[in-house]
Amino acid sequence: MTGFIDLAPALEYRFPLGCRVKPAGLASKPELNGRTGRVVKYDQKKGRVGVEFAQPHGLLSLRPQCLQVNTKERSEKLVAEYNKQHPIRIRSEERR
Repeated sequence: MTGFIDLAPALEYRFPLGCRVKPAGLASKPELNGRTGRVVKYDQKKGRVGVEFAQPHGLLSLRPQCLQVNTKERSEKLVAEYNKQHPIRIRSEERR
C-alpha cells in the first residue's frame, strides 16, 4: 500500500469492469483479504469500487487503496476497449 493520495481516481482505468481484484488490508471484512472478486460498478462520488464476491458476501463497495488488480487482465481489457472505440481502418489502396 502506498502513501499517495488519489487526486483523480480514474477508477475505470485502474479497475476496468469485469477485472479480477483481491482485497488486502480490509479491517471490516478480514475474511475477504486475498479472495478474488470482480469489478462490477463504480461510485465516483464516494471514490469506491463495487466488487462482486461469491455468496454469502455478494456486492461490496471498497476503497481502491484496499484492492490489488490483476495487471495482465487489466491491460488486456484496456487494450480491447481502446480497439473497440478506435477500430483500425485500412484504406482501399493499402489492401492490394
